[in-house]
Amino acid sequence: MIRAGSRAAALAAILAAAALASGNVGASEWEGVLGLEAGGGYSTASPRSASSPSALSGGAVRARLFYGLTDALGVAVTGQIAWLQDRRPIASIQYEDETGAMLSALGYGDAITRTRLQDLGGALIYTLDVLRVVPFVAGGVASMRVVEETAGVERVDHDVVLRFEVGADFAAHERFWIGASAVFDFFLTQRSDFTAQTALLFRAAVVLGPAKLGGG
Repeated sequence: MIRAGSRAAALAAILAAAALASGNVGASEWEGVLGLEAGGGYSTASPRSASSPSALSGGAVRARLFYGLTDALGVAVTGQIAWLQDRRPIASIQYEDETGAMLSALGYGDAITRTRLQDLGGALIYTLDVLRVVPFVAGGVASMRVVEETAGVERVDHDVVLRFEVGADFAAHERFWIGASAVFDFFLTQRSDFTAQTALLFRAAVVLGPAKLGGG
């Protein structure tokens, strides 16, 4: 998580620098804009119980539908799936000592657990400025579905997560944007084995409604 956090901080700094560099680009209106976004990238999550590895990483994909309420404020509905690397949870291991007696100890067993995180949520988006480069921050909540499969048996848990996002979009065309963002999820409930998730995403969006961004 520390490595992911440093990457997220570096990404935020790059996006802020890009926003400052675009200061002379003509402003545009975001109010009334309806768009559909798709993206993908890297995700990492922290389990509560001991396992190997202690932090899981993998790939993530996301889809988002967004709408501009004003020139600075918008709403979004988001769905995301992350496929994390396999892990070996800690388990009670039986072994035989020199005398033939059976003993037990805690260790990493042979069973492999595959993990998938799925969520659906909503957020408020606040744009720091509406230029051809549009930095933004967002916050919201999501319903997280955690699927873990061990030895062919699935365990499904549902949690509520608090979500924050920071990033920037570039209006390459009045109806097409590209961007990058860092997403931070904090598990408010503890039904599953996870406490937090971080994702670094590269995204592309198509404007479905009035094309107002990117104007001079």
